[in-house]
Amino acid sequence: MRRFEPVADPVATVIMLVYSSAAHLPGALDSLLVKVDPRFPYELVLVANGARPEVVAAVQRAARGARVVVSHANLGFGGGCNLGARYARAPYLVFLNDDVVVEPDWLESLVRLADERPRAGAIGSRIANADGTLQEAGAVIFADGSTAPVGRGLPAESPRWRAVREVDYCSACSLLVRREAFDAVRGFDLGYYPAYYEDVDLALKLRASGWEILYQPQSRLVHLESQSTTSDFKSYLFARNLTTLRRRWASVLPAFAPPQPWDPAVVGAAIRTARRARAHVLVIDDRLPNAGLGSGFGRMEELCRDLHGSRFAVSFHPTCGCAGAEAVGELGIETIDGDLRTWLDDPGTHLDAAVISRPHNWARYAAHVRRRFPFAPLIYDAEALFHRRFAQFAELTPDEALRRAYRAEHASARELEERIARDADHLVCVSTAEGGILRRFAPRTPIDCMTATASGIEVTENGFEERAPRVLFAAGWMAGPASPNVDALSWFAQHVVPRVAARVPECEIVVTGANPPAEALRHASPHVQLVGFVEDLAALYASSRVAVAPIRFGAGVKIKTIEAVQHGVPVVATSLGSEGIELGHANAVATVDDAAAFADALIELLLDERAWELRRSAAVAQARAWAQAARRSWLDILEEVLERGVSRAASSAALAALPPGRDLAGARRA
Repeated sequence: MRRFEPVADPVATVIMLVYSSAAHLPGALDSLLVKVDPRFPYELVLVANGARPEVVAAVQRAARGARVVVSHANLGFGGGCNLGARYARAPYLVFLNDDVVVEPDWLESLVRLADERPRAGAIGSRIANADGTLQEAGAVIFADGSTAPVGRGLPAESPRWRAVREVDYCSACSLLVRREAFDAVRGFDLGYYPAYYEDVDLALKLRASGWEILYQPQSRLVHLESQSTTSDFKSYLFARNLTTLRRRWASVLPAFAPPQPWDPAVVGAAIRTARRARAHVLVIDDRLPNAGLGSGFGRMEELCRDLHGSRFAVSFHPTCGCAGAEAVGELGIETIDGDLRTWLDDPGTHLDAAVISRPHNWARYAAHVRRRFPFAPLIYDAEALFHRRFAQFAELTPDEALRRAYRAEHASARELEERIARDADHLVCVSTAEGGILRRFAPRTPIDCMTATASGIEVTENGFEERAPRVLFAAGWMAGPASPNVDALSWFAQHVVPRVAARVPECEIVVTGANPPAEALRHASPHVQLVGFVEDLAALYASSRVAVAPIRFGAGVKIKTIEAVQHGVPVVATSLGSEGIELGHANAVATVDDAAAFADALIELLLDERAWELRRSAAVAQARAWAQAARRSWLDILEEVLERGVSRAASSAALAALPPGRDLAGARRA
């Protein structure tokens, strides 16, 4: 038997109206019972809104334990919702059609976002049709009061619809409204009786009172649209209530986009206006941000966090798949899947700036972005200078043919990175050493050197005795067999671990990182454990005495070294493993390149508490110094770049088109 258990202190009240038939209600109720976590404290209020006695009886049978409110008169959609709200006990009212099927996390995600955004007056869901197409991902309002659902008819599961964003309004088919806000604007307006445009009017009232209207993509459901109204009568109600809306909001509607729902450029502009974004930024990288992947992907995570809550709208194109779109969507980051050039060429796309990471992505997309948006500055994120890696390959390999091949790769990569440095409007690098190289490549291009420290890391508290004789190697394997970490593990396992194990037989070497290749797995042994991807490394750092970065080739800054220091863990690293890291407390990292000396440094830190405490104190001091230092953020950089103005390419083209002797400001050139 279907039953809704009473809740003493509900967080949310789900309000559903039933009018002429309860035929769809059981499916909706079953989905609530199955898909909403039974531990989540919500109550259900059903309003029999002018329903016949047999329909009322069916409602009461269908939802035992729920509150059933009977109105003998049909109060219309707005009046019925207002009546249900009078019986609600929760701080969040969630209006839900009866002809829907909700998905897991439908309700919880609405409440979660409302808790995170205290100025959110209303939050809507991602609504799909039964055929898997999108019905609505928020909606826009036009200047004549007409509306358009965003994304209608496109695939509902596309990563494009997974970003939280501010919208003009969301359909009351599934709509959380903060009780405080609902009461402040006196609920739904009864002037739209019996139905349609109440949700648009409510959104306008909430926005006029300073509340935000948000779209929550993680709240998903399927809606069997227009089950309660015949099409002719529906058309009449739409036309009549649109006239009412225009009259009531005549002073506000002209600020919205012109009524051209067939024009993607107009709809795109309307979506951007609803987000109230100052500028739209495109970010291109191989994958969506994930610090756990290594290979510099944590830098883009910092970019997303820096811009979260700002007035920058961010679209992210990952060239190698869209895994992680939900996580970045929570930060309001839109994921662009499919062909990027098609998206760039869409008339609804607008860009104010672009950030491109890695040389191959610049080579593939920069020219197209330039052609499509010549006034948008292009920022190159040099998370590493790749040509340096090939030079190091050439030095390490004993094979003469390979050495020649690596030298050719080095020359090609250097030429590309030098050209990028000259073409970019702004450069961002990770170390002063690589910043110096970029400056030699392009003396006139502005450069920012961003610290590679990650936000949100706390110093671990455990002392020497509370930690196991464990060595942590936080690796990433995205580059496969050619990864610097494969070479590092091979050298470390063959030349360092046997020496350490001979002196500290109880030691264990823990190597993390998702999908290690066979070339790495073969080094597993009783002392070396490859544990795969670890979601949160904090526990491992807290239980390990030492971290290592035995890197013999590579470029950029080794995040694994910085993160270990941030956790207050002593580090033993090669010169390359600590390169580019500016240490005010040098003892935080023991830098050694000889295998025997590397092993000796590890043995000392595993066995000698006094030596460990000295290194540990230096690591903690360095971590605190980094935390207290003023950090240049991506928000700072983008603000500066946009303040500086249009791209170098656009400036050059405009300057070339001027009459002789004039500059872009109209002044006479010398």
